[in-house]
Amino acid sequence: MTTVLTEILEQEQTSSSLLQLSTNDIPQKILESETEIKNRKEKGSGGNSVFDVFLTSILYALHFTYISYIAVKTLHTYLYNIYISIRFNDQNIHQRIQLDKAQLTKIPQHLTINVSRELLSTRSLEDWERTMYNISFATCWAWEFGIKEVSVYDASGVMKSMAIDLYKQQSAMLHQWINRSSLEERKRPVIKFSILSGENGQAHMGHVTQEIAMKASPNDKIDMRLVDEYMHLDTISDPDLMIVYDGLPHNYISLDGYPPWHIRLTEIANCSNYHCLNYDLFSKCLYKYSKVEQRFGR
Repeated sequence: MTTVLTEILEQEQTSSSLLQLSTNDIPQKILESETEIKNRKEKGSGGNSVFDVFLTSILYALHFTYISYIAVKTLHTYLYNIYISIRFNDQNIHQRIQLDKAQLTKIPQHLTINVSRELLSTRSLEDWERTMYNISFATCWAWEFGIKEVSVYDASGVMKSMAIDLYKQQSAMLHQWINRSSLEERKRPVIKFSILSGENGQAHMGHVTQEIAMKASPNDKIDMRLVDEYMHLDTISDPDLMIVYDGLPHNYISLDGYPPWHIRLTEIANCSNYHCLNYDLFSKCLYKYSKVEQRFGR
């Protein structure tokens, strides 16, 4: 037993001495080159961190510039709306309508107002009440111009949930407006007013699919003409002019899921940076529509 332990100890001493010799035999140049590589990596990572900080600074600068642009644009629109509301009262609006009617070459038969949902999370109950008030006034101006139909689209459905209040306010304001008009103008038909939401598109499409399946005979050819005929049953007419407002200031147009089969020939006025539907904005969109040459696909 003692002999075995002695042999094991001798083997361990021999292996440790060999390991020490192998470590000592490593060239110093190799160790130095590894140190240099490590230093070079540290320098490289330091350079990358500086570059990352530079790119991050540029990104923050772009975000700050964009936010500043939105803030300035919003402030300008807000101050402009205050100026317009102070300068023009109801009597001035009546006079302006008569002047604008004489200059406009054509008037849309159906005007639709698209309330953007981009600022949905920031709207309070007071904001929605002010929007309802502006839309009710817009129907009065539309009736004065001879527009036969006005619809309002709110993708979120908030406006539709307040439909009873909106219909009451709109009918009361329009009735009061008509009573202040001349006897000849009172003979004009009352305007048609509708409220739409994002659910109208999907629900109506499902209803049309069921109607075609139930009423179409086996000999009927399901083509674009037949589908278009069913899509326009029991719904609004195709709008001639759409006003998109109360969103973020950008150049692209966001329709928020407006039923596409109704807007094939619709002229769209992008006024998303405006947050108040006053008469100045209303007449501006009418002038834009009046100047547009519609070729109807020709």
